[in-house]
Amino acid sequence: MEFFGFACEQNEDKIKIFTLEQGMVELEYEGCDPLGKWFDVSDDEIELHPTYSNKEIEVWEEDGEVFAKVLAIGPNMFCLPKDIKEKYSKVAAWSPLLKYLDDETGIFAGIRGNDVVYVVVKYAPWFNGPSVREQGLFKIQEVFEIEEDRYTAYCRQTPWTLEYMGRTLTQSLKPKPNTIAFNQYQKVDDDGFRIGLCIKSSYPNSGFNQELNPSDGSYKFCSLLFTPDYGIVRYTFPVNKPRMVTRTAEAVYDVDSDFTSIDKRIGQWYTFQVTEARSRTKSKKKTDSPAILHSTARKVASANHPRETVVVDEEVELESSFLFDYNMFETESNRLIKNWYARYKGLSRKSHFWDADLGRVEVYPFISMEIIKSIEKHRETLEPSEAELLQKEAIVVVVRTVVHKNFMMNFKNYPMQGVFTAKKLEKICYLDGGRLIPLEKE
Repeated sequence: MEFFGFACEQNEDKIKIFTLEQGMVELEYEGCDPLGKWFDVSDDEIELHPTYSNKEIEVWEEDGEVFAKVLAIGPNMFCLPKDIKEKYSKVAAWSPLLKYLDDETGIFAGIRGNDVVYVVVKYAPWFNGPSVREQGLFKIQEVFEIEEDRYTAYCRQTPWTLEYMGRTLTQSLKPKPNTIAFNQYQKVDDDGFRIGLCIKSSYPNSGFNQELNPSDGSYKFCSLLFTPDYGIVRYTFPVNKPRMVTRTAEAVYDVDSDFTSIDKRIGQWYTFQVTEARSRTKSKKKTDSPAILHSTARKVASANHPRETVVVDEEVELESSFLFDYNMFETESNRLIKNWYARYKGLSRKSHFWDADLGRVEVYPFISMEIIKSIEKHRETLEPSEAELLQKEAIVVVVRTVVHKNFMMNFKNYPMQGVFTAKKLEKICYLDGGRLIPLEKE
């Protein structure tokens, strides 16, 4: 286990270190004056970093107490649905680094909801109630305005915002009627750039026309890119190659060219435009064919994207997440069935969620069953009071997502069927606080 944090408390031969990954961790430590200092913990070793600095948080010790200066934000109750508003009604302030903050003196009460400000907080564990929102480790001491050019976007990914977004993702991410993904027979008329994922590096070109020469823009194979508002887009061959050694010049390694080489395309993110294929004007195909047959990606360039992908057996995989909802998987009457053999038959074959980069993602019954079993088993282990407290808490499900084996067939019916599918259940946790729910394996 590895984590990084700062010391908040010392008791004889032990210190308590606050970490972003693990929260508060207690460790043995024989050194002197650790308070307010940063430590790197790896396995059983602990290393002091006396000169560490981080522009997102300033930590110091004063008269035996630990203080920190961070950005914080409070909820705007006027913009939240009633049930979310009630859930977060007792929240004064929240910090992406220190989580919920106590406003014991009421100094934060004058800050408008959703405004980001600097706060100085003191390490002073507090408890105002049983929920994760009614307890914390730091109390607000001072409030300051921030600089106009200060980056604050990461502070706005608050628990209440994420919960609201999770509920409305289907409405916001489902392709709109004016997009090619919704109606693949619309005219391709696009001047803008978009970001997409390469899902296949070399795949039979559905738009190949054997009557044309490759010089006219028709090739037997192509790469496939996916972007939610266009769906699958062909990225045709040939590609640029790094310059080779000649008698008159040394080889020049071209990073951009390397990223667009065929064998390295899959799993990469690209920016591109979608335009009518060059072969379109010379082809005898009907004009009412779907866009994938007469449009291609142009001006393709590698893109920096924060979402990590891995390639396993020439298939791209990445994590996706969604909020748990019983109604996504089964009817209320099916939920009452005790026997899982019979209950499994009633699980929906059309369960899915919407992902900002992958569009519709299918969730088949074998994954649905594992999700439901894990959550129900967890709830059975809770004390009645805790079960009641957590009953309305939002739960996040994380799955390993892959390209559907019948993705081309599904794409013909997109967005009624997804190009991607959940392959494996990775993690289940509560949205607020991140408490893990053990997975129930067969």
